[in-house]
Amino acid sequence: MFHAFAEAVAKLVAFDSIAVSLVDVERDEFEIVDVVARSVPLRVPRDDRMPLAGTLFAELVARGAPLRVDDVREGRVPEVSRRVFAERGYRAVALVPLLSARGVFGAVTLASARAGAFDDEDVEIVGELGRPLASAIELRRLLAEGHRRQDELAALYATSQLISARLEMPWVLDRISQAVSELIGSSGCGIGLLDPEGAHIGHVAAHGVGSEAWRTLSIPVGEGIMGRAAESGTAIRVDDVRTDPRSARRDVDEREGIRSMLCVPLKDAGEVIGVISAFATRPGAFTAHHQRVLEAFGEQAGIAIHNARLFEESVRRARETRALLEAGRAVTASLEVDRTIRVILEEARGVLGVDSCGLATLEPGTGEFVTVASLDLPPAMVKDIRIRVGEGIGGLAVRERRPVQSRDLYNDPRARYPELARATGFRSMLAAPLRVGDRVIGLISVFRRDVHAFSDSDEELLLALADQAAIALEHARLYAELESMVAERTRELDAQKRFVEVVLETLPLGVFVLDAEVGVVRANREGVRVLGCEPGARASFAALFGPGTAGTVEAFVRDAFATRRDAALEVEVALAGETKIFRLTRAPVEPTEASAPHAVVLVEDVTRAKRLERQMLLTERLTRRDAALEVEVALAGETKIFRLTRAPVEPTEAGAPHAVVLVEDVTRAKRLERQVLLTERLTTAGRLAAGVAHELNNPLATIAGCAESLRERLTERGLTTTSELTDFPHYLGLIEEEAFRCKEITGTLLQFVRDPGSQRAPTDLNALVLRTTELLSHQSRFAEGRFATELDPALPPLAVNEGQLRQVFIALASNALEAMEGRGRLTVRSRLHRGEVEVEFEDEGPGVPDEILSRIFDPFFTTKPPGQGTGLGLAIAQGIVTDHGGRIEVTSRPGKGSLFRVVLPA
Repeated sequence: MFHAFAEAVAKLVAFDSIAVSLVDVERDEFEIVDVVARSVPLRVPRDDRMPLAGTLFAELVARGAPLRVDDVREGRVPEVSRRVFAERGYRAVALVPLLSARGVFGAVTLASARAGAFDDEDVEIVGELGRPLASAIELRRLLAEGHRRQDELAALYATSQLISARLEMPWVLDRISQAVSELIGSSGCGIGLLDPEGAHIGHVAAHGVGSEAWRTLSIPVGEGIMGRAAESGTAIRVDDVRTDPRSARRDVDEREGIRSMLCVPLKDAGEVIGVISAFATRPGAFTAHHQRVLEAFGEQAGIAIHNARLFEESVRRARETRALLEAGRAVTASLEVDRTIRVILEEARGVLGVDSCGLATLEPGTGEFVTVASLDLPPAMVKDIRIRVGEGIGGLAVRERRPVQSRDLYNDPRARYPELARATGFRSMLAAPLRVGDRVIGLISVFRRDVHAFSDSDEELLLALADQAAIALEHARLYAELESMVAERTRELDAQKRFVEVVLETLPLGVFVLDAEVGVVRANREGVRVLGCEPGARASFAALFGPGTAGTVEAFVRDAFATRRDAALEVEVALAGETKIFRLTRAPVEPTEASAPHAVVLVEDVTRAKRLERQMLLTERLTRRDAALEVEVALAGETKIFRLTRAPVEPTEAGAPHAVVLVEDVTRAKRLERQVLLTERLTTAGRLAAGVAHELNNPLATIAGCAESLRERLTERGLTTTSELTDFPHYLGLIEEEAFRCKEITGTLLQFVRDPGSQRAPTDLNALVLRTTELLSHQSRFAEGRFATELDPALPPLAVNEGQLRQVFIALASNALEAMEGRGRLTVRSRLHRGEVEVEFEDEGPGVPDEILSRIFDPFFTTKPPGQGTGLGLAIAQGIVTDHGGRIEVTSRPGKGSLFRVVLPA
């Protein structure tokens, strides 16, 4: 509509811009609702608001007639209007009022960059065209006002029905916050309720917000816009929070983009219980009409919150009653105290709406309260929680014999374990003592993860649950005492019976209790073993001896019942293909009034005693003409050494001749003997090598000295210029150099064979590695091997026995070179890693098979052919490194080589 109006004016009047502005009488402002620019850039934003006072617009409203200014620089133009138009490059201005029955409600403003651009005829034309525009705007306003009032009434009614449809508090609060935005067109809304003390007001529901800070906003009553509305009990409307000094949390407002706000108190029976805070992201969004609508809605919302609280209270009391009933049922239904305590803790967590529960009991020996049950904390954390009377929140509850709480454990100096609260996230706590008469036997604690003040009803409920837990613990204690008394009495009554049974069971004789029918009533362990009868089976005693002897045994036993006399009998029986000799001793048992006659038979296996003489005779014969032989046999891929001892057996008249051969595995003993001999030979060879090296040093020194003297004489006398002696200095230098190299080799050999002793001194491991590789490089069997070193120059000196470490390095390097048959590359590295010094020996050999990797450090274990290895090198090396507080690590990949790592503490 406005654009059609602007096009019509443009056909009759020349202008650079044309705008429509509406008066806001309530705020004494005017709002530019639309702007059309033609020949100049558009510099005035739509929906811009400006104060009415001190402007040409204010003069127009006061006069009620058109106003024309040929040049805004004239002195009669108000300063504000002059500045605004001049900043936008305009010189001439014409204002035509928009009139209705209410008077001037707006204006059409024409502006031109040329002074004197408009005349009276232009103003009259715009006035004529402006009348239908004013009528259309007013009609649209009245129509919108009618629709809005109709929509507001319908929304108010629908909202009141909706928020009272259910009574759950979270649902009611959420519906209220949504309804506010729908009712007055706000960008968002927050519902704040007063805390029980009435000191703070905090948001409990929010709609249309983007930041968590606004959703959880809490401020003291009397501070900020929301706090002032709660304190005064009256609505507060703010057109721009950026310029209002009452705004308390500008950072939150800026983050949310809030510009205007309308706060209306929520009341219950005339008392303020909270505040509805509607906000918009544009300034001046709310009017007095919006305020009246929201106040009317707030009355219904207060009633809905009151009803929801009543419902919540009734549900809470029903839940508390059910929790106490379940706790009481658990106490009376079972004596399993752990299960009962867990039921009580679960009921406490559910009815109080907390995040965790725990229970501690008094430890008699220390007087401390130790946590024994928790629904959430791990056992490793629970076992360390101990408090004394008066310590922490729980200790205060025990001392004062009443519930004690903390709203914020993070900032409460009374907290016993503040670091535990931060680790678990538990922020608030309520503890109640477990009382039995005048004694406190424990305490129950509940926790929440937010700052929270527990109510009086919460304290009463937890105390009631604590009493139930105390009853359960006391019942368990009394039951344990009674059970202990009964058990003690039972032990006393059974002591004699057990004593007799133990004696019978431990006798080295078979003991059988038989009835009058010669059936086995009971047998001890030895009797079951000797005769092979089934334990507990009422078998015939005589039948256990086989058909050939059963009759004799049965007659022997029955005679005991007839004669009532003791007697003994020896029988020879074949059992499981083996001949046994038993001595049976019978003894009748006098019958009592309540029992039938019985007999006790002692069964003694005398087979061993009877055969002893035969064995001694056999041994004599075996040792008469014996001989021994040692043989070496390969069995299952392993070489074994056996000692065979033969002994002939004299033939009997009816038997063929026999011989007995004793086979003894002496592999380990023989290997130990060989290792000792080899060690002696190596020791002797070492001493001989040391002697030879020592003796070689003297002629080597003489050769080097003579070569040096000859070279100096040739130089001094100038003989090197003659053609015959030209090469002599070079040859003499070679002789001297090689002599000294031989001397270094013998020196290294002497140092190796020298006894390292036990003294430790700061040692450069890099230098020790280099000396080791140099020594091995001179050996002919490793001549084709390649040495590579990657040594850390920053390696610190270590307090070690240099000789022992040299022995370790030589053993590891030699093994690596031998594994590569003297041809591959041996890489030696050193580095400082995590406070430890590491020296690595990595080869390119075949690697160590997985099946023997775990045995390579065993003494005398070797994979080398006999005579080429002792199996002691790695075992000794490991012992030396372990003695230095270190370790040897092995990594091997079959086919790709092995890595031995010596790790020593730095």
